[in-house]
Parts: sequence; structure tokens; C-alpha cells
Amino acid sequence: MRPQDLTKVNKARSLVKELMFDPLKDSGVYFWVVGGTITDCMLEKERRDVDLYFRNMSDSERMSNFCINCESLPCYPNRPLAFNGYNCHNRQFLSPSMDTWEFWTYPNIDDLTPEKCISYFDFTVSACAIDSNLDFYYCESFFDDLESRTLNYTGNHYHLAWGEYHSCIKRLQRYQDKGYKLPDFNFWLKCNYDRRDMVIREEPWKPVITTELNILVDRYDNDDQ
Repeated sequence: MRPQDLTKVNKARSLVKELMFDPLKDSGVYFWVVGGTITDCMLEKERRDVDLYFRNMSDSERMSNFCINCESLPCYPNRPLAFNGYNCHNRQFLSPSMDTWEFWTYPNIDDLTPEKCISYFDFTVSACAIDSNLDFYYCESFFDDLESRTLNYTGNHYHLAWGEYHSCIKRLQRYQDKGYKLPDFNFWLKCNYDRRDMVIREEPWKPVITTELNILVDRYDNDDQ
């Protein structure tokens, strides 16, 4: 990893530790923060919301119970999203720093890892995670794409909710509003078309991997801080 990239990573580590991991450390639950939260921390941008992922729904529920019993973490009631009959979205909480925390899992996977989690992400610039051990996970082209504001679309989706047309269009628009460019719009269109039968329920939805990502890990070393 280049020194300038490690500087960005350590900046993100410091912020997510202070804002998310420290308030939740007494839960004893392993989890990780992903995507835009991390890049916003690296680029010193305002955070929109925070997606927290867990190995399974049991861990997510344990964390929910921990938060429910914390007076400083008021619970937002919400309706869980379902995937193949299983809940994938547990709860939302308003954190002490006024971020909205959303709890996610991958149904049908009992021991999800950060590597597997981000391998299903749709853009390489969102394929990153920091876990509660402060280890950093990222796809091989992450830093180059972040620096050049390039949207390399993978076509990968685990949840139906993120593979639907309206979700993909909204995400693309949000990134373009931030100055990112999509170099291969035809590939984006083709992938959305190829999922058509699953999206309109003519076929059962199943997780999609169109592009195999090479996921790298930078283990936390306190001496690097």
C-alpha cells in the first residue's frame, strides 16, 4: 500500500473507532463498517448514514439488544427488509454523533466475513470495510478508482433490494452527483438487463457475482498510527 493510501486508511480507522467501534465495544459483537462511510472519512466528507454488517442475524440482534439498553442510542423503529423469506435488515439507531446506523446481514450465510461481504458490492469504490479489530479490507483497484473518481461497476449484488433497477439508478446518480464517472455505461445496462427475470420475479432471486474481485487486507498495526 502506498504511504498516501495508508494515511487515508488510518484517518478512517481513527474516525470509525471514535464514532462507532468505541461506543459499541462493550457489546462484545464482531462487526464491520463498509463503503461510503469509509470513503467519506478518508475524504473528510459529511456522512450520510452508516452500514454495519454482522456475521449473521444472531449477532445483529445481540447488537440491537445492546443498543436498545443504551440510553444514548435511541432506536428508530423500522420494517425489516426480507430476502428469500429471511430478514437482512435488523434495526436503525441514531448514534451519539447523530449518524444513522443501519444493521445488515447476508441471509443464508451464517458466518459472513468482510472479504465475502464486499465481494458482492456493485462499485469498486465502495468495496471496502473496516472491522472492529480495525483491519482494513479493500478491492485491488479501490485506491486508484477513488483517486480518479472512476465508477467501475462490478455487476455484483447479494440482496434483491440492491439489484433492482430503481436502486441501481439512485446509487449511480448519487455517485455522479459527487463527481464520479462511469466509464462503461453499456456494461451497467447489460448487467441490469441480465437480472431482469429475477427482478420482476419470473425467476427466483439469487446472489449475483459478475466480476470476481481481488480482496486485500491491511491488518491493523498500532505502530503505524
